[in-house]
Amino acid sequence: MIIFKQQKMKSDYNHKTTIVQRAINFWENALTVKNTSSGRIHVQRYCEGGMYNQFENGTKFCTQTQCRASEKCGNINIPSQYLSDCLKMSYRNELTTVYPKGSGLQADGYLLFVDSQNTGSCLNPSTNAYANSCQMDPETD
Repeated sequence: MIIFKQQKMKSDYNHKTTIVQRAINFWENALTVKNTSSGRIHVQRYCEGGMYNQFENGTKFCTQTQCRASEKCGNINIPSQYLSDCLKMSYRNELTTVYPKGSGLQADGYLLFVDSQNTGSCLNPSTNAYANSCQMDPETD
C-alpha cells in the first residue's frame, strides 16, 4: 500500500505529479516483504514523548503519559486503520484501551509513504530524492 501526500507545487505541478506516480508504480512492483507476518501488521502507536512500558509478553502500555492520538511518518499522518492499539495503565494497575487497534495490513503487506516537498534533507541542489524508514516490523524484515 502506497500513500502519496500531494503538495501544491509551482507551475510544474502536473509534471512532478506524473514523475512521482511513475516512481510509485515502480516501487509497488519492486518491493516485497522478506518474511510474512504471523498476523496482520500494525504501525506502533506510542505514548506522548515516545516512551512506553512493556510486559514480558510484549504488551506495550503508557503509564506517566497519555497515548498519542496519531502517529506520523515524516510529515504524513498515518491513517488510524494501520495503527496499533494503545493501552494506559491506571494508578490502580488496570490496563485500559485508550485507542483501539485498526484493521492493519495483510500479513505480507507494507506501507510506503511518498511526500513531495522541500525539507531540510532536500534543500541541497544536488539532492534529487531522499528516503527514510519510520518503523519496520521485526517479524517481516
